[in-house]
Amino acid sequence: MRLLVFLFFLLNVITVKAADYLVFEENGRYGLKDDQGKVVISPAFERVGWSDGNFSVVGQITGYMLNGQWGLINMKEQRITKAEFISLVPSGGDRFVARKKIDAITTKLGCIDLKGTATVAFKYDGIKIDGLRAIVFVKNGSHYLYGVIKLDGSTIIPMTYKNIFSVGNMRYGVQNDENKTAL
Repeated sequence: MRLLVFLFFLLNVITVKAADYLVFEENGRYGLKDDQGKVVISPAFERVGWSDGNFSVVGQITGYMLNGQWGLINMKEQRITKAEFISLVPSGGDRFVARKKIDAITTKLGCIDLKGTATVAFKYDGIKIDGLRAIVFVKNGSHYLYGVIKLDGSTIIPMTYKNIFSVGNMRYGVQNDENKTAL
């Protein structure tokens, strides 16, 4: 029982520690302050946080927007990546799902890590992170082809299915063009 109370307390401390930053605005630009009011990231950005409107710090890193594009910045105010992504959101682990402009009309999704290195190539029309794997899809003519990859980009289930859905821990249901489903 004491162990459960201790774990609950520890989880609350970790949660509170993650929320110890405050986004602030100055002259139409945004920055970040710590819990003592010290400026951690100068107010030089259009937004701080993530393109979905949320704010969090993942591994001492958050997102920033400059000139309408997103990048990664750390709590020492060092830019990890240039502002080159159309959207940027954390995936729940040490990866971020990013949308990048490929050419004048094409955008694709991929994943980057805490160092800003692309771990999943920018070649997908959709990515749904599922633990240490991702369900991905690409548009092929008038329909989509689904597959499953590891977060290093290697293929687990090839992109040949009409639909793929998670049915538990590392288990997937697949559906073919004839609407037949298998595990």
